[in-house]
Amino acid sequence: MKKYYLIFLMFLTAGLLFGQEQTINSFDTADADTNYWVFHENHGGQHYETSAAADSAEGWLNVTYPTTDVAEGSGAMQLEYLAHNIESWGGYTKLAHWNPDSNGVYDWSMYDTLSFWYNNVIPQDQVGRVHLRVNLHDVSDSPTEYKTYDVNDVEYYYSFHYILDNEPGWTRIDIPLENNYNWDGAGFNLTGWSGITGNSVLDKDKIKGYSLEFSINGGGEGDSVGGTILLDYMHLRGISEKPWLIFNGKSVNAAFTQFTWGQSALEVVEGGGIDPNTNALLWTQGDEWANGWSGGGWNVDPAIDLSFRWPFDSLRFALKAESGTNSPIRVQFESSNGGVWGSTIDITADDQWHDYKIALADFYLTDDTKPGFDSTDITVVQFMGEGNAIAGKKLWFDYIWTGNPVIDVIAPEAPSLVTASPGDYVNLITWIDVPGETGEVYDVYYSESPITDITAEGVDIVDIGVAEGEQLATHILRAPVTDQDITYYYAVVCKDASSNESDIKSADGPVTNTAKGVTVIHPTAPSNFAADGDLSEWSEIAAFRMYPEDGSGSVVTNTSIDNNADLSLDAYVAMDNEYLYFAFDVEDDIVSNDNPTSYLRDGCDLFIGLYDWRGPTHTSYQIGDEPDYHFRFVSDSAFFDQFGGVSFAYPEDENYAFVEKFPSGYAIEGRVSFAEIAAASDPDATLFEPVVGKRIKIDYSINDADATGEREGILTLSPTNEDQSWADVSRWTYTWIGNQYTTDMEEESYLPLNYELSQNYPNPFNPSTIINYSIMSKSNVTLRVFNILGQEVKLLVNEVQTPGTYQVNFDASELATGMYIYQIQAGSFVTSKKMLLIK
Repeated sequence: MKKYYLIFLMFLTAGLLFGQEQTINSFDTADADTNYWVFHENHGGQHYETSAAADSAEGWLNVTYPTTDVAEGSGAMQLEYLAHNIESWGGYTKLAHWNPDSNGVYDWSMYDTLSFWYNNVIPQDQVGRVHLRVNLHDVSDSPTEYKTYDVNDVEYYYSFHYILDNEPGWTRIDIPLENNYNWDGAGFNLTGWSGITGNSVLDKDKIKGYSLEFSINGGGEGDSVGGTILLDYMHLRGISEKPWLIFNGKSVNAAFTQFTWGQSALEVVEGGGIDPNTNALLWTQGDEWANGWSGGGWNVDPAIDLSFRWPFDSLRFALKAESGTNSPIRVQFESSNGGVWGSTIDITADDQWHDYKIALADFYLTDDTKPGFDSTDITVVQFMGEGNAIAGKKLWFDYIWTGNPVIDVIAPEAPSLVTASPGDYVNLITWIDVPGETGEVYDVYYSESPITDITAEGVDIVDIGVAEGEQLATHILRAPVTDQDITYYYAVVCKDASSNESDIKSADGPVTNTAKGVTVIHPTAPSNFAADGDLSEWSEIAAFRMYPEDGSGSVVTNTSIDNNADLSLDAYVAMDNEYLYFAFDVEDDIVSNDNPTSYLRDGCDLFIGLYDWRGPTHTSYQIGDEPDYHFRFVSDSAFFDQFGGVSFAYPEDENYAFVEKFPSGYAIEGRVSFAEIAAASDPDATLFEPVVGKRIKIDYSINDADATGEREGILTLSPTNEDQSWADVSRWTYTWIGNQYTTDMEEESYLPLNYELSQNYPNPFNPSTIINYSIMSKSNVTLRVFNILGQEVKLLVNEVQTPGTYQVNFDASELATGMYIYQIQAGSFVTSKKMLLIK
């Protein structure tokens, strides 16, 4: 009989090995369901071309199914594509497939790789312009029911493949089904360009569909690039690691319902585990019928599918058996059809912990009166005495699992030596990392009251997820309108690699420091507003000032702005219950509006988050309850940059004006309703309500073209923008919706009253840092960097400068880790400060 079972298991294993691939689409023939594919093109097309008769001025796809040149099976899908370069960033054309069941999703969690064959039969007609993107639609965090097609309820994960210049010939692409942020095709990247942000994790069991996209770069020149590619046998392969935790050292799986029989008992014993910090699962044997049979276990709901892991995986656990306990014991799985497979295991009964491992392939049919066991639908797992149980004998279990889960339920120690130190408009929070932890992160909090509960009202976040080894968080201090002294308490929590949190460790006492006053957003519409380029109605509203000569604006590294006349501006923002109002008064000695690519001509970008910002800053754009927006204002339109360049206003409209000034420069003025803003990203979103006191993420980026056909300079509000605010919300600064303004200052009031050299920020740094300084009279200024031996390693400034506040970006990429000294000399004024480079 055992031989029969062994042969049966061999056939089962062979079948499972064969089942390690799952076909998504063989491409042997056209799909019978004409709705299987949906065609999309970036300026509104939603049709599916089955012939080559598409207008070449638009993106299009011609789809056929040849049978003469295939990689697998009897056919392949041929895509003749044409990608149209229509937007500022380029354009695309793609085929999208969505699960036809309105509440249906595809579960790919059993696999670790998405694969398909391609043959680039006709390379694209302009080298390097178009690439293929494989796109997965994840609806795990959809705010609504899973719809047949709703682009706003999906996380979009992209895998980029630069294959459309390759020589003809069949090649297989294997894409790991995992998050990857390197843009190299070795996984899927959540771009945040559209859809929802969700949990930022590719949930393989909630795939609503997928797309094949041909994306073109360029910049709106209007040209089209095409080619032809064959695709074949899109499938899933590779068995995914899918561990099953039954008992994690603290508690039993929440999906389980416990049972016992034969007068057995099961209970969790606090602190009884193999480690004093873990619990144990205590099974006390019974013998109700005096035949040595008793046991206990759990009903499993939902059922567990172990079929893919059955030939390779094991059930593992730690066990301490009381002396005198009989061996062996049986471990048993049962499926919903009544099938029973079990395995006996010899145990050591010596009151000591031992590790045990039972290969799933060693389980066998234990009751031939029951139907065949179904490993895809396991509904019961239990332990039992197999006719040898002794009433009252105790067996302690710890860590029961299949697969290779990361098991860590022990909270780390709290960090030590948490210290908060004041700097120039910043507080620096430092600590000592928890010893013995690897891969842990640190969350830093602040409040106006002592912190005993990080979830309490009034506790806010400085930074989340500070990596092991950094030991520093910088709290930038800002206040509405004027500099203000603010007192804060700080605390740090360690979160280990398994997300267990330590106790709160507070800094010793509060820190009082000065917060820098910043311009706020006007809470009412400008009086007698008209979008005509005459900015007189903004005269009573404070501006966001960006002037390179006084340091109020930051010049992006490797770009050039000569002086205030080359580019400088005052920018304005106001709100009422219906509209967002904006205006720009720009000084620009040469106004250039000829380049078709919007960011390569003169214009202004506004980045703004329409929500009350509390907690960690976003990194990528989000929509939903906390939407981030990127507006671009140029001579011919105002548009949403992150939604494919969708325009919402034009100069001929009553809500937008772009007017060149005499003798130089330009003015921009306009408004857009909150309803229109919401509709661009999420038509069902709750409209933003501007309330005085809301804290708002904001930034600006101003392009300076100077008629060269290229962008020469970029001026920003945030000193950390560095032309990355278009992709990284964490680089934005912030302000408030407020009602206090300073509008009658003379220009001289911005001039410094003394000489000053500020502490660099950030500090420590890697590899670049910002140095600010002020001079009160016209002087020859030098700013030098020395190593600790007194040797000069960098000359940052050496020129005559007028009174003002200046900012220098020091890039130390070529220097070694260590302490450095930076020194300024302006006339007779000389002073130095230290800074620390850590690589």
